[in-house]
Amino acid sequence: LAATNRLFIASGAGSCGSAWASTAAASFEGMDQNPQLVTDDTSDNQYAMGLVNAAGGFSICSVADPAPSCIGSHYRLCWSSDSQVLSDFRVDLGSFAMAGPFATYAIACILGQV
Repeated sequence: LAATNRLFIASGAGSCGSAWASTAAASFEGMDQNPQLVTDDTSDNQYAMGLVNAAGGFSICSVADPAPSCIGSHYRLCWSSDSQVLSDFRVDLGSFAMAGPFATYAIACILGQV
């Protein structure tokens, strides 16, 4: 691993290293940057993506093709040793899931009703 390594969280139907026509960068509120450079230390194996504090709204996330800001397991982790463009992210590290509440999802509790 090297200081030029980057990690990309992809959303959509495309695959790592594809033309990215149907792939978008995941964009969670609070995420610093995507793709992100590795933390340059002695190991070069950590990626500080930021602190996500909201993840999409219910109406845009509960569909077959959710938005790039939604919680769920529809993401791919893609890696590149020295990327210049998104098509350089050819190494597929596997799936990525973002868990948490919907940003605009509200639950009401009314006594006496189910």
